[in-house]
Amino acid sequence: EEYGRRTGRGAEPEALARHYILGGEALRAFDYLAQSTRRALDVSATRAALRYLTDAEQILDGQGNRQVTDPAMVKRGAEVLLLRLETLTMLGNMKDVERLCRDKLPSLMDKLDPRLAAEAMFHEAHALSFIGDTDRALQLITQVLAVTERGGAHKLRCKAKRLCGVIYERRGQPDRGLRYNMEAMELARAIGEEQEEQAARAAIANRRLETGNMEAARRDYSHVLQHAQARGERLRACVCMNVLGIISHEAGDFADADASYRRARELALSVGHRRLVAETSLNLGILAKDEGRVDDALRAYEEARKVFEGTG
Repeated sequence: EEYGRRTGRGAEPEALARHYILGGEALRAFDYLAQSTRRALDVSATRAALRYLTDAEQILDGQGNRQVTDPAMVKRGAEVLLLRLETLTMLGNMKDVERLCRDKLPSLMDKLDPRLAAEAMFHEAHALSFIGDTDRALQLITQVLAVTERGGAHKLRCKAKRLCGVIYERRGQPDRGLRYNMEAMELARAIGEEQEEQAARAAIANRRLETGNMEAARRDYSHVLQHAQARGERLRACVCMNVLGIISHEAGDFADADASYRRARELALSVGHRRLVAETSLNLGILAKDEGRVDDALRAYEEARKVFEGTG
């Protein structure tokens, strides 16, 4: 910190965390580890995020009963839980997210301030929507929207509206889903949240893809991809690259599809997202089949099967 004051450059939070751990100031180290985890998640560096998060959890475990009796420690515990949920979500482990919410949230909800409680409910709703329990997901996300309507937490409100779009799509109400995604994009633009704006744009592009408007979908996904690459958001870049591969595949441009699928798979492997690794492997198998490369197709299908089974 002194170095940062003298040079005008902030010290890296992970370096400060190590400094305070060595100095025996565990709780000060915890705060910097949590900050390091958040920064790693912002650029899809899930392995680094898991490392920082594990160190932070170990510090909390060393606090004994203070974890439940000291309000400041309860807040730190909630912060760690939210970071763990976000990390698991980024890794695509939705069943683990749902299980963790089921085990931990009931005893915590009455101790959290409304914003933190709403964020926890958002993660649970997100997981439930992917697992297929859209009724419960919709109940939870409606509560999140009610909390965020009263001011503040604008980014969370953007995310909640976008998740509503996903849920209504899965419930067979695409027009309602599109409306929520449009609202999410407009709100994100109004408050200057570029990441959320691009996420909503990707959801709208996906709707265009599903309705057969391939050129509009390609244009939108290319825009989101460019933004994700500029910000180092590997997970979002992976999703976009995979979809652009699908669009090229449908158009009969097999060479471009192959390049896009392979790049998407590399990105999925780099962030440790098993479901996307499986999806891109499956897409490579379908492409190989369409090109008459039967052995390559079978290998890709087998790889996808193993990864899908590993996701539980």
